[in-house]
Amino acid sequence: MLDIRDFCSHGVLHFITHIDDTMLAMEEQTIGKTPSVMVEEGGWEELASNLIARGLCRAVPESALHHVGSLPLLNGLFAVDKDEVKDGITVGRLIMNLKPWNSNSRPLPGDVGTLPKITGMGALHIHDDECLVTFSEDLRCFFYLFKVPPAWEKYMGFGRLPKSLIPTNAAEDRWYLAGQVLPMGY
Repeated sequence: MLDIRDFCSHGVLHFITHIDDTMLAMEEQTIGKTPSVMVEEGGWEELASNLIARGLCRAVPESALHHVGSLPLLNGLFAVDKDEVKDGITVGRLIMNLKPWNSNSRPLPGDVGTLPKITGMGALHIHDDECLVTFSEDLRCFFYLFKVPPAWEKYMGFGRLPKSLIPTNAAEDRWYLAGQVLPMGY
């Protein structure tokens, strides 16, 4: 796993390392409806166990999560089909639905709005002897490659873990899955 801080500088590095500063004032924060963790019946333990084993998430006690009032800030998980099949199994893309966290924090302002968009080419005039070539690149598996600082995990809580995934010496009995990597959905 790559530490995201090794690839950032200046304002982005400050944003990454001071994530708590992005949160709205406590009196402005709301919980709203927690998105679902969409997993097949009986599949939660296996999914959570695999996410932990691969270092994408870890088990954290409820007290380690960010709370709005008395409630922990929890997000959702789901998968979308990638139209790929590997070894007879349909491949999906994991989405961490961080709408609850996103709605309680300020995003990193950037230049994304200045990037060219295909819709902006509507007024483009091409002569008969010209050809326009466009392409897009997607860094395959970009999300989930970069480990985020530990301060992020309190905002990246998901479903409550079954007893089998709670450490045996745990003082608390309510443990949750928490993300540790830059997810698709933030």
